[in-house]
Amino acid sequence: MDTISELCPWCDDEVELEELFAWQTCPSCQQPIKPCALCNWDEVNCQECKLDFKGKFVKVHIEEVRE
Repeated sequence: MDTISELCPWCDDEVELEELFAWQTCPSCQQPIKPCALCNWDEVNCQECKLDFKGKFVKVHIEEVRE
């Protein structure tokens, strides 16, 4: 299983998440967390995040995000 480092916006801990573009659970505080480190912030608009589509939790293939 590949992982990425992510800073949790809830507890401010740096945690390891699966390298999966889907809502996950922070291993420190158990709050929902997005794997924002997977995105190229120079090329995406966080206001249009595919994980926030109509307020539903969705899974998206990483390749779709990097296009």
